[in-house]
Amino acid sequence: VIGVHCGRLPQSPGRGSAITSLNQLIWVDALYQCLDLSADTKSVEELSQPQESVSVGGCTELARVDCPRCGSSSLASAKFCKSCGQRLWLDVKLGVGMKLKPLATLGAVLAVVMVCVLFLYLSFGRTIKPPAVGKVSPSMILEATVDKADLEKAAWVTMPKGSIFHSGDVIRIRIKVLGDFVVYALHQGTTSQDVHLIYPDSPSEDKQCSWGSVLTIPRETVSSPAKGKVALQGLTIYGNPGRETVVLLASSTKSTLMTQPGQLTDVFLQATQILNSTPSETGLEVSQSAFGKSVFPHKSGNQDKSVYLARFQIIHGE
Repeated sequence: VIGVHCGRLPQSPGRGSAITSLNQLIWVDALYQCLDLSADTKSVEELSQPQESVSVGGCTELARVDCPRCGSSSLASAKFCKSCGQRLWLDVKLGVGMKLKPLATLGAVLAVVMVCVLFLYLSFGRTIKPPAVGKVSPSMILEATVDKADLEKAAWVTMPKGSIFHSGDVIRIRIKVLGDFVVYALHQGTTSQDVHLIYPDSPSEDKQCSWGSVLTIPRETVSSPAKGKVALQGLTIYGNPGRETVVLLASSTKSTLMTQPGQLTDVFLQATQILNSTPSETGLEVSQSAFGKSVFPHKSGNQDKSVYLARFQIIHGE
């Protein structure tokens, strides 16, 4: 009865020959003979009678799958190939160690998110951090001018604001200090994103200047190498065309820029953001805390002092 109801049993994958439909017919015929010999005529008659079908008439399309060994098609629900007995589906059981742990998975996702946020903060925190708002200075504290060397006359000529310099020109920067301040000049050229401290260039210059002092960059600009001759020493323009930027800071107390040059880029970017937020011809005043205690250290409880910010550019033409 099982054979008649379910069809022929699947062949073992180890066997090389295929079982044909004729084998199944022989099986059914042998089953009827067995029932007949046992005088079980009732069972034979019941099996021989057509059974009422509960399915709706018509054609039904069934999903089929091809055997990877012989290519014969079988129903998608079949586990073995009807021709060669090849196993078509494998039973997969999840072991205890393969069960998902929702809490552990959620914890791992949160850990990855926290690591990404920390990486972004450390990498781009200085640009993401909103800049402090500067207050417009009522008067100019630092007056900066650029002089160009006249090599024929061996003299310095003060250039008007917005002058264009070319490769090979020799210049100097003069800064007049209108107050008692410690002055710092940070320079960024057109050929590199690196920031350099061009003043002070020695520990002896890292001190407070008196009112009316004039700072020269470079420090010595005129020398007498021989009797009757004058040599001009300055900064030579070179590199790609563009704008070279100089940011000036003036404070009543010293900073750590001279001893900790690794902070130069951060300070330059922070000062640039503050200057961009509030354009002013006279410069801006901002609290020292805008740059942090690592730049302008002060004892706790002391009043936070101000830093004066100014900026000018040297235009480098073709």
